[in-house]
Amino acid sequence: MTFFPLPDEFHSMPEFLGASDAAVALYARAASWSACHLTDGHVPTAALPLFTANHEQASAELVERKVWRRARGGFQFADWPKQASRAYVEAKREAWRLRQQKTRSSQGGMSRRDTHVTHAGVTSGVPDESQRPYSTSSSKKESPNGDSYKGRNSAELAPQSRLDVEQLCSHMLDRLTANGVRASITKQWRDDARRLLDNDKRDLHQALRLIDWATAHRFWSANIHSIPKFRKQYDKLRMQAERENTPRSTTKADRIDALDAFLVPDAEPHLRALPGGVA
Repeated sequence: MTFFPLPDEFHSMPEFLGASDAAVALYARAASWSACHLTDGHVPTAALPLFTANHEQASAELVERKVWRRARGGFQFADWPKQASRAYVEAKREAWRLRQQKTRSSQGGMSRRDTHVTHAGVTSGVPDESQRPYSTSSSKKESPNGDSYKGRNSAELAPQSRLDVEQLCSHMLDRLTANGVRASITKQWRDDARRLLDNDKRDLHQALRLIDWATAHRFWSANIHSIPKFRKQYDKLRMQAERENTPRSTTKADRIDALDAFLVPDAEPHLRALPGGVA
């Protein structure tokens, strides 16, 4: 979980003295959203209705007060904290993952959870299925990356967890949760995420941005509620994103360039445009 640091003197900061309730609400909610989705303070225009009904006037007020500035496809926080940046958060997550991997290795491949399961089975004489995440029998089980396997415990599988698969699933879950949709990451989600990346040869960063677009779209946000559905509709979503992000008078080559600019990240990914945004 990423936290956006709202200072305790926020209520009396000169930038917000006399600000409307709508502007304050938009600032706080958009900060939470951007921290959650690691956009480095970029807030697409298409996402503003999620935060307040009077978003047009409120966003203009934030720009006037110089806490926001207009950016391609939406708005940018004028001062985005380092501890909420994508680079900082991802570095901390990777450091945590390496520490966990080192801890598992030092325990001889058995995690604390696996040790508890083994003791439960030995003490009772009968394996307690309610207390272990994976059975040590020869029946099929689910691995962290969605594969089926036999006769292997969770400690053996932990290092095989696909970071790109987990990132794709977690990003979809975050966006659905922000939209008020109840969902959870399942085996089918991980299976389809892996197939999307490996079999369909989709770029991870393009897929993440297309999830952002689809879950902020008036129609698709009500229809894309899982990774399997996202994978099934991927080409249709991509084509519609191209149409809505490109003026009708352009050539096919222009439309391809516009879609690449939307989907392909560069040195400043948070400045990429989203369909429906303003320059």
